[in-house]
Amino acid sequence: MTKPMLALNATFRNKPFSGCTSFGFDTDQYWECIIRHFTVTIYHPTTTCKMGAVTDPSTVVDPSLRVKGISSLRVIDASIMPDAISGNTMSASIMIGEKGADLVRNIDSVNQLRKKRK
Repeated sequence: MTKPMLALNATFRNKPFSGCTSFGFDTDQYWECIIRHFTVTIYHPTTTCKMGAVTDPSTVVDPSLRVKGISSLRVIDASIMPDAISGNTMSASIMIGEKGADLVRNIDSVNQLRKKRK
């Protein structure tokens, strides 16, 4: 433990993880058990249902966000990003949601807005 943590009287949480109690606490086997059973992301998950050309075998959804090979199903979230972006995913996710809503409603709100501004 580091000096700053010792200065705060910090201690390790020694509450056994359910399902891994057969292993001694803080052993390699114990931590491997936790990793295998308690793996989650604290980040913004993306890129799990890649969007791209219908002919690309590595894609899950087409450019209209329709799941390839399944009728009447779309994926409209950050998972369609082909590559993870370098910044926060919130704005991109909002844009994907807005575009997806337009696709479902079969309208082009961007061009409608441009016409109103002229």
